[in-house]
Amino acid sequence: MIMRKKARQAAEPGAARLFGPVALAFLGFALPVFSGEIAAGDAAKTEGPKVFVVSREFDAGALLKAIPFVAPVATREEAQVEVLIDPRGPAPGTVFLLTFTGLREFTGRGQTLTYASGPAETREQVEAGLSRTLQMGLMRFVAGTPAARRVRIGLRDRVKPTDVIDRWDSWVFSASANGMFQGEKTYASRMFFGSFSANRVTPALKIRMSLGVSTQRDRFEYGDEEIRSRSESRGFEGLFVKSLGEHWSAGAYVSAGSSTYENVRVNVDVAPAVEYNVFPYSQSTRRQLRVLYRIGFDLVRYREETIFEKLRDRLLRQGLEAAFEVKRGWGTVSASLVASNYLHDFGKNRLELNTEISVRVFKGLSLNVHGGGARIRDQLSLPRRGASLDEIILQRTQLATSYNYYVMAGFSYTFGSIFSNVVNPRFGSGGGGVSIQISN
Repeated sequence: MIMRKKARQAAEPGAARLFGPVALAFLGFALPVFSGEIAAGDAAKTEGPKVFVVSREFDAGALLKAIPFVAPVATREEAQVEVLIDPRGPAPGTVFLLTFTGLREFTGRGQTLTYASGPAETREQVEAGLSRTLQMGLMRFVAGTPAARRVRIGLRDRVKPTDVIDRWDSWVFSASANGMFQGEKTYASRMFFGSFSANRVTPALKIRMSLGVSTQRDRFEYGDEEIRSRSESRGFEGLFVKSLGEHWSAGAYVSAGSSTYENVRVNVDVAPAVEYNVFPYSQSTRRQLRVLYRIGFDLVRYREETIFEKLRDRLLRQGLEAAFEVKRGWGTVSASLVASNYLHDFGKNRLELNTEISVRVFKGLSLNVHGGGARIRDQLSLPRRGASLDEIILQRTQLATSYNYYVMAGFSYTFGSIFSNVVNPRFGSGGGGVSIQISN
């Protein structure tokens, strides 16, 4: 929005190899198992291997609570050992395969152990059995760390667990705020960009929510004229997903927002969706190939009359997305292709391609590079009056176009629960819905 007016004035590897098979035999006959006792728990955790557990049915914190000599981590990139727990067969009486993969200095080391739950076992009993098997499989990695000197192997009738308390309850939060002020004699500008997100990811349920705000004020003096310009946007995005097995998921996107740039005063969108993953979700820390379909209902109130002579709209829109992702120890590479159209006019459509490379710098900090583009044929909110020269030059109003593209790079830092592992890739990592641009 632009206004003009007159200007104002002025360790022991051999023992570890022997230990695994013996302990497995004990498990098969329901006899007491080997366990690690800790002389100094906190020190052992610090010195022990960093472990990333992937399970679609069990919480990582609960499985590791009886293993005080390893350090749980939130991502595969931080880990020295990755453990994939894969159920083979319907419960009760499920057989679980536990695949241990050494990472970083343990690359090349690995093994697969088996745990068979009994038909009458409760979930708690199965969880305890998996935890014991985890403990045995991790011992060969513990032997290669300083924590080995603090571990004593013995035969006990009962293992006393060391509780792991997650004070974040699997929630992970991220916040950012940026402001910039600049100017000179005939020009002044103020900008602010802020965002906040709250995510909770478990094997059964995925919740992602984010808020964003952007505002910019500019003032120019040209001769005896003063030009004032402003741009504002606000948005909320939410994603709620329920797991429906190894390949299927169902959920919904929810969004709301406003944007002076897009001529939208209020936009509310609700979009149920269903997704199929070609690869099992349990392999998500290594690869994904997901296909998602959604159909959404939009309620839109425009700031000005559109080129279609409307101030309000009720719209149905459908979308089909294919996303592929590969993860390695150094980071992640991903790409997605999205096609969408409005149901009242199939000619109003859009095709988008997005790519991302994320490189791990150190714990919690990553370098991210994004790029993509779109073929655009669905601009329903363009103002009927068009755009003034000032609005075009200052990019304060969206213009008719047939394509766009972008490339951007930056850093991100994540903190919060270390037990909210990436075990639920369903519906991707974005917020969803019909998003309102935060900045332009």
